[in-house]
Amino acid sequence: MEFNELRSRFIKTVSEAYGIGEATAMFRETFLHVTGKDPVHPLNHEPLLDPLVTDVLHIATELAKGKPLQYVLGFTHFYGMTFRVNPDVLIPRPETEELVAWIAHDFAAAPPAHILDIGTGSGCIAISLAKVFPDAHITALDKSEEALTVARQNANEILGNDHKIKWMVLDYLSQFPDKYFDLIVSNPPYILLKDKNLVDSHVLAHEPSMALFAPGDDGLIFYRRMATQLQMQGNGSAYAELHAGTAEQVRRMFKEQVTGAEVALKPDMSGTLRMIRCIKKGN
Repeated sequence: MEFNELRSRFIKTVSEAYGIGEATAMFRETFLHVTGKDPVHPLNHEPLLDPLVTDVLHIATELAKGKPLQYVLGFTHFYGMTFRVNPDVLIPRPETEELVAWIAHDFAAAPPAHILDIGTGSGCIAISLAKVFPDAHITALDKSEEALTVARQNANEILGNDHKIKWMVLDYLSQFPDKYFDLIVSNPPYILLKDKNLVDSHVLAHEPSMALFAPGDDGLIFYRRMATQLQMQGNGSAYAELHAGTAEQVRRMFKEQVTGAEVALKPDMSGTLRMIRCIKKGN
């Protein structure tokens, strides 16, 4: 099979689930993954080897079922690194990279000694911060043992076995880690179940609901817990990703619940309010 035929078959197979534009982008990523070559510069009319064609078309078949490309390939890119992902963990988003970059900028002059990552999932935030702050002691917790299995594997492959990340299976809504943290960070579940119909169907069908939906009917529940922990500590900083629709509500909650806090919202690259920072400097 020649390149152009393979490309056409892939896009035709995938476009019904994802649309032509996204299917075209997925073909490029798939071809690059399978061959190591960018299809922007195809091999003219040279026939492609059968195993290559088989691999590419198999991926197309899986994508046609509505599976996210990252799960089909088994990895994604985040903050300049490659992370393994599967349906046990949320697929890291570019907006979360911006959250990490904000923290890296703010703490460049005085790196945090102790960091808590709440709902670590694939470990993308904890591992990225370990790269930025190699001397920091990081505690990364998740309610899902399966998610932590993925996170541990990513840490060992990216950082090596001597990293300073402690992994904990813990329900943050029921128990705080018994330690002081200079920096508390999270991309928590904040979507309400009543808004389920607003979530992309591919995300809804394949990504872990525990990482998407806030329990009960309070979309701010994780932010309230973070604010409580920060207030209890007496000082420290909390950073989190949030839903644009509740950004101002979350900001007010931090101001009301954390004494003397400096609270700031930050937009992502698209101009959408997507991140919050709360700094408490003593009682």
